[in-house]
Amino acid sequence: SAEAVYGRNELDTRVSSPGTQWLQGARFKDTLLAQVRGLLEEAQDPAQVVVQLRQQVRDLQGQIATLQALADQVSPLKQEVQSLRETVQQQQAEIARLQGIIATSGGGAVRPPNILDVVDSLPKHPTLRYAQRTAPISMIVVHHTDTPPTFTVEQLAHYHVFGTRKDAQGNWIKKEWPGIGYHFVITPDGTIYQGQREETCSYHVGGEPNNYSLGVSFIGRFMQSNYDGTPRAPEEQLPTPQQMYSASRLIAWLMQKHDVPIEKVMGHRDVWPGQTVCPGDQWTAGARWKSLLHQQINAVLEGREKRIEHYLLFWDHGTLWAEADWRNAQAYIAHFRPTTGFCTDDALLARHVTIVGGDAGISGQDEARLRAAGVDVHRLAGANEAETRAVLDELVRKNTPWPGAPPLVRKAAGPVARGLAAEIPAAPAVDEWSVPDEWSAVGVEPAVPATDRPRVKVTPAAER
Repeated sequence: SAEAVYGRNELDTRVSSPGTQWLQGARFKDTLLAQVRGLLEEAQDPAQVVVQLRQQVRDLQGQIATLQALADQVSPLKQEVQSLRETVQQQQAEIARLQGIIATSGGGAVRPPNILDVVDSLPKHPTLRYAQRTAPISMIVVHHTDTPPTFTVEQLAHYHVFGTRKDAQGNWIKKEWPGIGYHFVITPDGTIYQGQREETCSYHVGGEPNNYSLGVSFIGRFMQSNYDGTPRAPEEQLPTPQQMYSASRLIAWLMQKHDVPIEKVMGHRDVWPGQTVCPGDQWTAGARWKSLLHQQINAVLEGREKRIEHYLLFWDHGTLWAEADWRNAQAYIAHFRPTTGFCTDDALLARHVTIVGGDAGISGQDEARLRAAGVDVHRLAGANEAETRAVLDELVRKNTPWPGAPPLVRKAAGPVARGLAAEIPAAPAVDEWSVPDEWSAVGVEPAVPATDRPRVKVTPAAER
C-alpha cells in the first residue's frame, strides 16, 4: 500500500536520503503518496494504474537526466538525483506488483461497468406499458440504432414512443411503443445508458425472443452506404473502439449475471435472418465485427488483459486525413480484419498497433506515447503513398500483419484486392426497426398531412 513507502532517513536516522525536503519544507513525500493513492483509488483495474505510473516514471527519469547534468557542478544535487532514483525504483516495484495481480488474477467475477440509469427520465407513452418478462434471460441481442452517431438516447426514446414512419404501402403509421425498446444504449464515446430494467419485456428484437432477451444497441449506422446510395464515411461504418470497449464489459457482465453463453450473443439479423440488416452490413461480412466483439468479450470473461488485439492507425488532421492510405489499405483490412481508426488515444487500448504512413501523419511523439504504454508498435511507411500500398500488399501476400510477425493460421476468405468503390453495395432496404432518415435529428417528428395519417390506431404486435 502507499502507507508502506518510506524514505531511507525514516528507517535509518544516520542517513539523510532522500533529502531534507522529504519530511520537511516542501515535504515531497506527501505529494508523492497523494498521487499514488489517487491513482490507486481512481483506476478501474491494475492495468490502467500501470500506464499512469509508467508516465510518472518517465517524468521522473527526465528530471534525473536534467539533474545529473548539473550534479558534477553542484554537489547537493547528487543527493537529489539519488532520491529521485529511489522513488523511481519504488514506483517500478509497484508496477511489478500490479502486473503480478494482472498475471495471476485469471478469470473470476466480472465487475459491472459504469452505467448511467435513465430508465425513469426517458420519454414514455402516456398509457401503454411494457409487460414483465415471464422467461429467464437466455440471449443478448446486439443492435445498431441506424441513426447518425450524434443521436442521443433521449431522441431514440422519443422516436420509439411518438415517432411516425411509412409502411410498405407508403402510409404513415405511428410507432407508439410504451418506451424505448433497448435495455442498454452505448454512445460513440463509450458511455453506457440503461433504458429499460432487465426484467422488462421491451420491443427490440421481435416476437417471442423479446421475452427472453436483452437488447444492447450501439448508436450509429454501421453500413457502407446510406439508404439513398451515398457512401458513408469510413469511421462511421463500424462501432468506435470506445463502444467496443464498453460493450465487451457490459455484455460480459450480463452474460455472467444471467448465465448466457457466448453463442447466444447475437445480432438482430441473426435472430430474424432476412428481415432486418441490424446491426449493419459489417456484422458478419466485410469487417465482421461480430467476431471482434466476441473476442473482446471472451478476453474480459477470462480475465486477460482488457485490450483490443490489433489496431490499424491512420492519421487525421481535421479537413485533411489519410484518405489515400485508407483506400490503399482495403485489401489489408479485408485480409487481417484489424480494428481501424484515426485516434492515438483509442490505439492505447490495443496490444498491437500498426501505423500507416510516416511521422508527418502520426507523429513520432505519439508513437513514443504508444510504446511507453506497453503497446507493440509497427509503422508501415514508404517514400510515398504508392510505396506504402506496396508494403501493405506484400504483408497480405505473406499473410503477416506486420514485418516479423508469424503468418496467421487463418486467412480471410473471399477477395482481398477490390477497391473501396467496389466495396459499396447497393443501397439497403429500410426495415421497420430503422429510424427513418426524414425523422428530425432533434427528435421532433416530421410533419405528416392529416389526410395521410391512419384512421385506425396501429398497435404493435408484441414487438413492433
